[in-house]
Amino acid sequence: MKIISHKALRIFIEEHPQAAQSLLGWRRVIEKNQFNNWAELKAAFNTVDKVDELTVFNIGGNKYRLIAYVRFEKQIIYIKAVLTHILRQRSLEIVTTSVDIKQLLPAWEQFSNQTDIAPIRDQTHYDRMIQLLEALLEEASGDEKHPAMSLADIVGDLIEDYETLHLRLPDATGIDALKFLMQQHGLKQNDLTEIGSQGVVSEILSCKRELNIRQIRALSKRFGVSPATFI
Repeated sequence: MKIISHKALRIFIEEHPQAAQSLLGWRRVIEKNQFNNWAELKAAFNTVDKVDELTVFNIGGNKYRLIAYVRFEKQIIYIKAVLTHILRQRSLEIVTTSVDIKQLLPAWEQFSNQTDIAPIRDQTHYDRMIQLLEALLEEASGDEKHPAMSLADIVGDLIEDYETLHLRLPDATGIDALKFLMQQHGLKQNDLTEIGSQGVVSEILSCKRELNIRQIRALSKRFGVSPATFI
């Protein structure tokens, strides 16, 4: 499931470092699993409760409470608050937003109908969002302060989410990156003396031998890229 957002977790962990292990463990279980309904969630989180439309996770032996909206159909959890047991009686007395929702919703409905900006549903919707993103970037013409750029960020995030779920590219290896950089710089095997002999380079490029730490550091320095590029 997808968590939105991590802000409450970060702030709580900064204020209560002793809670980090429990909360990060909760996060990993959520993000590495798909819970399709309340029964499945309850089976995994034995002490989880429902209070009206909210879901309350009792974490760390009931030391902490994480309050969230859970949308099973969208596989999203919206974190509302993280509290200590001291605030247990006030756990649902959370300060609400100052935004006038009654004024916001009609404006949002009109905007949504005109733009169709929403979590991408299918390939056709995806193609429309790509076209919209291109139009927004063209309108902004590289001006980061242009109003179109903030909207381009939102559309870009929606596109990224859809591609991550449905249109993932094959993962490239460190050797793929090395071959690309060699091509970019017009290098041949015998130019990579920092790796070793031409025979060693040949074995590495043919995936018969792995790069070691020394070689990775040398390549990182030569090409001016992160060592992670070759790992």
